[in-house]
Amino acid sequence: MAMTNCHRDVLRKVRVYMMENLEVDTIIQNLVGELLLTAADEDNLSAETTARAKTKALLDILPRKGDVGYTKLLSVLREEQTFVYQKLVETEQEIARSVQQSRPMGLRFVTTQRASLLFQQPSGIYSQPVLTDSEPSGTAKCTRITSSTDTGQVILRHMKPRSPLSLVSTQALSTLATHLGSEWEQLAIHMGFPTSKLYHWKQENSTVWGQVFAMLESWKNRNGNNATIAQLLAVLMTFKPPLSQSVYRHLYFE
Repeated sequence: MAMTNCHRDVLRKVRVYMMENLEVDTIIQNLVGELLLTAADEDNLSAETTARAKTKALLDILPRKGDVGYTKLLSVLREEQTFVYQKLVETEQEIARSVQQSRPMGLRFVTTQRASLLFQQPSGIYSQPVLTDSEPSGTAKCTRITSSTDTGQVILRHMKPRSPLSLVSTQALSTLATHLGSEWEQLAIHMGFPTSKLYHWKQENSTVWGQVFAMLESWKNRNGNNATIAQLLAVLMTFKPPLSQSVYRHLYFE
């Protein structure tokens, strides 16, 4: 299956950066170990005489591997080259913001009661609604309260909320994947994935983080332009048994 356009766009935008910065031999060996690259792929890459040429060839191969190629690349970079991983995540965020800004103005604001309710007082975490239907993204304020059990003091912090109609970023999914534990398999079923997909993700990814991230990326790709923060929160907040708020709290803020 072909790689989705959003992931292709990310790889195109970071192409020169990766050709200059990627520790390509290490990444290739990891991708071989993840069973993403075949023996033929490895032979073709080994035939290139420079690191730059190898990286270029690798970036030509990855789109043919579909979205699993993008997911596994992120997983390997997260472990081996954090700064390159961060570059890909930031680039995807830039592209998502560009798409968001190209939408009609009305779609950038919180205009539905359902989206607004998702951002109001999740079990007392916030002292006031994070967003209201009348306020555009980026202008509403929220006050987060953290209680100290030792002193009884209350610390107020003003944080910038995300628009619930924003598309979920790779960084947000990456953070969510680190917060989810063994419950991720039941969450996948809750999201409507068949058990065969769980087996596939386990076979394709050697780490639990990679398996969870692959599941979340699949959800994002399946929902396309509807893969918003509000939509993801709706899924997470209706899961039984209830998830700890610490699992998805980061989705509320930039």
